[in-house]
Amino acid sequence: MFSAALTKKSTTYALATYLASGVSLLAMHLVLANIYEPSPSGNPRFTLFVKSRKHPYYLNGRVLYMLLSQVALAFAYLLRTVLLDRFAVRWTQVPAESDAPEKHPFRLARVVTTLVTVGLFVGFSIIGYTALFGLVRSVVLPFVYALPYVSQFIRPFTAHFLRGPWTLTLLFRNWSLVWRTFFIGVTTAACWELAESPLDETVAVAQATADPALTLVSGITSTDGFFKQFAYAELERFASEDSPAASARRTALFADQKYNPNMWACLCRESLLTLGKDYQLFLRRGEPAPAAA
Repeated sequence: MFSAALTKKSTTYALATYLASGVSLLAMHLVLANIYEPSPSGNPRFTLFVKSRKHPYYLNGRVLYMLLSQVALAFAYLLRTVLLDRFAVRWTQVPAESDAPEKHPFRLARVVTTLVTVGLFVGFSIIGYTALFGLVRSVVLPFVYALPYVSQFIRPFTAHFLRGPWTLTLLFRNWSLVWRTFFIGVTTAACWELAESPLDETVAVAQATADPALTLVSGITSTDGFFKQFAYAELERFASEDSPAASARRTALFADQKYNPNMWACLCRESLLTLGKDYQLFLRRGEPAPAAA
């Protein structure tokens, strides 16, 4: 599944969006922290380089830790999104009338479940990332410095990481930094989740157009899977609604003679083609169609 997702452009766009938004949110936090949380000496706490006249290009370990945590969280969230198959169209059944969103505009249970899920996901991600960060500092970095020529390029920026205290003690000495990183990650993941959740809900647009039936048929014949899904979901409500106005709209659809072929013929043909394609996909067990000879 993951290898197939890597071949899609949507996966690349999603990763770029996660990385850009995560780093941007961290940059905003660091700017505000430098303004409202200065160090005892009055200097900014979170700068890219440490304040040292002897070694002006030493990277700030705290900023590097938070920056890489956002990058790791972006990759972890992308993996979660791929495993949840959120980039694929979900042909789910339209909610019943008793579960209609307009009757329950605020579902507290769903909001709480989402926040708890995001918190647990970010918590486990931060734990794994912190362990990986410590492993890189204590094992990988000394090995990289042993390579010829490589140390000459990275020594002006990272030499102080080798002379610091034990990695395990750094975890307890910088516990507030870990908590800060966790809450930044929760905020970032919550923004991603809230931005993507509305895309799972169908949107009714036909009633706002001059010819609702024509809009539905146009959506059903669309090559975009999401437009097709939304059109079929709206068509289900269009067919099941019990009112004189809905009955008149259905009659207009069935009796259409304005277009050639008429809308009912287009609807039947496209529905049969969709069923046939889905059945062939079922027979292939989800595998792509073979290349034409």
